[in-house]
Amino acid sequence: MFRQLLSIALFVGMLAGTAHAAEKISFPSATDWGDPTKLTGLLSKPPGQGPFPAVVVLHQCNGLDDAVGPIWEKRLVGWGYVVLRVDSLAPRGLKNVCAYETKGSYDGDVFESDTRVEDANGAKKFLASLQYVAKDKIGLIGWSHGAAAVLSTLVAEAPDGPFAGAIALYPGCGVLMVEISAPLLILIGEKDTWSVASICQQLEQPSLGTHRFERVVYPGAHHGFDEPEADRTEHGHTIRYDLKAAADASRRIEAFLAKYVR
Repeated sequence: MFRQLLSIALFVGMLAGTAHAAEKISFPSATDWGDPTKLTGLLSKPPGQGPFPAVVVLHQCNGLDDAVGPIWEKRLVGWGYVVLRVDSLAPRGLKNVCAYETKGSYDGDVFESDTRVEDANGAKKFLASLQYVAKDKIGLIGWSHGAAAVLSTLVAEAPDGPFAGAIALYPGCGVLMVEISAPLLILIGEKDTWSVASICQQLEQPSLGTHRFERVVYPGAHHGFDEPEADRTEHGHTIRYDLKAAADASRRIEAFLAKYVR
């Protein structure tokens, strides 16, 4: 019991990161057709002048209200990265796209994750314009709906150059990936039924084109395995925290970013 409590305490300590105040900013999405969407987001940076590596963060289907975004924001800043958490929903008049039949959620055309490709690229362009950001060291990370957007971004044309590396936590892996524009890390739970793990497990090739592809499937883990204290059912799917998977994911993500982005 003591060792288990110690492990939890150590992991919680990893979440603390560096104290900072996120700044609300706005920027345009990147699109080659029509008018760009005026997006908003939360921008955080480590102390100092930089230039720092940076990470674009794409939220889950419930927008910036998702439980893991603030935790990872603090952690990434603590590791020395500028972080831009993009709000893809509020600027479009949406609150939640997790279940289209649910009151208060999106009840029009399905808000597809690939719509957010222009959000990711717009965020990258905005970060590259900041003096304290290293322009060639910008990564991309997303969860669930945002993770599927990560995959779509890597197979789409990159108008201002590719990301240095990308990470997708429990994505929908239905995207046809023949070649990707950046190194990719996929992390998903074996028992995930919302972002079906078995589909991600079919991505067996060690590389996609010229870039490195790595996939980790956590035995027994469900959707939201990195959300502390989660243990609930949403729209028929289990959301459950898994300390072992969460800690391993944190270590892998830190190492991946250090290798490809920093």
